[in-house]
Amino acid sequence: MDLHSPSGVSPPEAQTRPGWSNAGNPAPDDDADGSPTSAFKAALANLGELKEYVSYFLAAKLDGVKVSFRNLAIYAVLGIIGLIAGGALVVTAIVLLCLGLSHALGALLHHTSWAGDLVVGLLLLGGIAAGVVFGMKALTGTSHKNTVKKYETRQRDQRINYGHDVHERAESQA
Repeated sequence: MDLHSPSGVSPPEAQTRPGWSNAGNPAPDDDADGSPTSAFKAALANLGELKEYVSYFLAAKLDGVKVSFRNLAIYAVLGIIGLIAGGALVVTAIVLLCLGLSHALGALLHHTSWAGDLVVGLLLLGGIAAGVVFGMKALTGTSHKNTVKKYETRQRDQRINYGHDVHERAESQA
């Protein structure tokens, strides 16, 4: 139904395939006989509308991506703020624990608080150093074992697939 027409019915030349509209496009020539020329003219008439729909679709997708990145940035900032707040809370708890231990030790050492602070500080630094040394040894040892295992597996696969491995081939070439 054409709301702009006095009779309310669309003229036959304005009726096209479902989903396509000639609104705003000039009416095709009178040679609407199904020839390739008239089909080509009809396609060109709808090309502008198709371009607009594709442009609209792409703009909507781009805006959706922008909103996703904005939300990602917001959540990243909130996560960083939460991490800082949680870290500050843990540091505060550790400081209070250390102060309590040092004051208790100072009271045991004839009320010399500096001695308690010194002993607790040295014990904490020694514990941190030992943890770092043992942690690094375990980490590098595991990494080295995994690397050796990886290359042993590759050499075994080479012997299975080719009858020799890289070292055997190098020795035979020398």
